[in-house]
Amino acid sequence: MMRVVLDVNVLVSALISPTGPPAQIVEHWHNQRFLLLTSDLILQELERVALEPKLRRYLEGQPSPVPGLVRGLRRFAIVTPGRPLSQDVSRDPADEKFLACAVEGAADYLVTGDQHLLELVEYQGVAIVSPTGFVRILESE
Repeated sequence: MMRVVLDVNVLVSALISPTGPPAQIVEHWHNQRFLLLTSDLILQELERVALEPKLRRYLEGQPSPVPGLVRGLRRFAIVTPGRPLSQDVSRDPADEKFLACAVEGAADYLVTGDQHLLELVEYQGVAIVSPTGFVRILESE
């Protein structure tokens, strides 16, 4: 079964837009089409983003679904140690945690909307793809 890391921007987009490609990806994960990899650093970023007013504006008075999502990820995803990479790879140091998780977890794909990561295309055998590109991959199997 393929192993996949989802960037926080994909997870948050799935919460905001329940019909877009990120939500389709989460649905494929719920249907056990792939194994999801994450790390404590990724989950911490997700929790931090949940507190941002920008996200709260999209949810308009609803309780944040992020705590439940984090609990589900801790329970059903594979949580890697998240050790730092030995060298800087992305132009944005905040992206390194996703690459580290992907390498540690022997991921096949890193799915992201982050341009700094997408421009890498591949890192140590991990294909870096957009949410739309990953939906196409899932639907072609």
